[in-house]
Amino acid sequence: MGAFSIWHWLIVLLVVVLVFGTKKLKNIGADLGAAVKGFKDGVKSGESSADDKAAAPAPQVTAAGAAAEKTTIDVEAKTKGVFELKKTSAQAWTQGAAIYWDNTAKECTTTTTSNTLIGKALVAAANPSATGVVRLNG
Repeated sequence: MGAFSIWHWLIVLLVVVLVFGTKKLKNIGADLGAAVKGFKDGVKSGESSADDKAAAPAPQVTAAGAAAEKTTIDVEAKTKGVFELKKTSAQAWTQGAAIYWDNTAKECTTTTTSNTLIGKALVAAANPSATGVVRLNG
């Protein structure tokens, strides 16, 4: 009583064909076959790329190559926004003061001589403070 006989399965198949139609079942079968083929191709290409990576010899590092790598650094620089930056600690900033970049000392300053304007002081900064809040011009 628990197992279906062949006649039960044939009746179920007949009902499915009547409900969905042979054309719809054919399309479903074709889509399923294409999906299985794509999966197999993906597995094969994944295995071959893993084999290629394993077979590739490790690059040798020389002293000259290491020195060349140290001279080139990729950075992402932001030119707009509000940032807390290092400042000349001997200067007091007022809110709205023009802020310049001192490339020699690598810090922000209010001194205009030989420096590049980068933005405005967003808030006042006291004389002994090491940082200040700057809105960059961009």
